[in-house]
Amino acid sequence: MTDAQKDRIRQMKADGFGYIKIARELGLPENTVKSFCRREGLNRKAPDGEAPVPEAGIGTCPCCGGKVAQNPGRKAKRFCSDKCRNTWWNSRLDQVERKAHYEFVCAYCKKPFTAYGNAGRKYCSHECYVISRIDLEVGRMQKNKNEVGDTGREKETLVPVCEKYALTIKEAAAYFNIGIKKMRRMAEENTGRFSVFCGNKYLIIRPKFEKFIDESSEI
Repeated sequence: MTDAQKDRIRQMKADGFGYIKIARELGLPENTVKSFCRREGLNRKAPDGEAPVPEAGIGTCPCCGGKVAQNPGRKAKRFCSDKCRNTWWNSRLDQVERKAHYEFVCAYCKKPFTAYGNAGRKYCSHECYVISRIDLEVGRMQKNKNEVGDTGREKETLVPVCEKYALTIKEAAAYFNIGIKKMRRMAEENTGRFSVFCGNKYLIIRPKFEKFIDESSEI
């Protein structure tokens, strides 16, 4: 932070500007502005039409004019009750910073969903995101194999993970959102229950493991 920025913060605080507006104008993080103001002992002075923020002791509610008791060490209260707070801001909707609710269609399951404050969301859940990424990787592998051309052998058929009966440790970890090490340990401890040992690797029987998760409170 430069000396010019510090002087500008002092000037804007004296004019009654809040931390967010100061941070936006100077291009600084909001927490940096707050820390500087606390160190400098700059108390907030609210301009006309804005709710005053008391620093300590007893404040005055900007809506009804009643007293607002402050708790030491806690964030200063501005209003004496929820009713006053709602009344105050409902009459000043132009000062409220709103985030919109956006409606999307999930890129994987094609179900509609609503997201708050995120205009670039693609999937309705983490599960759809993981499965979509796995299927995308399978599609890329299939495309690469097709580009290699006919080598005289029958082409391997790649099945999406969500349709496989048995999964490798890596596939199961990504599909069920479980760490690879934990998935391997569970496979070793539950051989014959929902895992089998094939050659030199473990395979997870997907339907049996899904049933195991449904019946377990924690894993």
